[in-house]
Amino acid sequence: MLEVRALASDWFQIMVLYVMLVLGFLLVKCTRSQLKQPSSPSPISLSVSAAKEDCVVAKCVVLGNSGVGKSSFVKRFVAGVFDPRNCTIGMDFTVRMITTGSVNIKLQLWEMAGGERYSRLMSGRIFCRGAHVVLLMFALNNPQSLTDLEQWAGEVDNCSSSPPPYKVLVGCKSDLGQSLTGETVTEEAIEKMRRDLGGLVYIPTSAKNGLGFEEITSHIVTKLQEANPEVFNP
Repeated sequence: MLEVRALASDWFQIMVLYVMLVLGFLLVKCTRSQLKQPSSPSPISLSVSAAKEDCVVAKCVVLGNSGVGKSSFVKRFVAGVFDPRNCTIGMDFTVRMITTGSVNIKLQLWEMAGGERYSRLMSGRIFCRGAHVVLLMFALNNPQSLTDLEQWAGEVDNCSSSPPPYKVLVGCKSDLGQSLTGETVTEEAIEKMRRDLGGLVYIPTSAKNGLGFEEITSHIVTKLQEANPEVFNP
């Protein structure tokens, strides 16, 4: 009986050792698998030469009140199509590739919903951090959306980016004219806002007919080139 018990004890120890070895193997394999998983790519700073990179990454944040046409703008800007049914909840992210000379620009578009609670959530310090370009949008048939850009511009100024992002004033829905209430944004009001925000460049656009999209693309690329000559002219 003693020999049988001793044999059983030996087999039990062997089984325990085998289980421990298997568990150890699985743990090492799982750890290696996690280490091999690629991390999220960090944006390439435009202050660094892109001669050996496939592309450089520029971050563009789209801000403005709800309903001014930000989603339709982004859809037209990226895909070249008009879809008035677009609606952003929270935050949307998309990418457009732009080739200029020998450099490919990966333009990341971060679109923020226009509701007040999302404005507080964004607070400038979160989504505008690291941005190269900020598009401040209003609807040309909604005077209040232009007035509220002071708040949005203030959010941008609160970000900790250095240097601060380049801001562009963008008027949307230029094809609509007056709103149902007869309201429209006057040229005088646009000029005043442009000056109050530091002399921003103003570009009217229409996602429906494509007005202004070539101009705004060219303007963004030009400003990135001017600010980063070592990237575009290595």
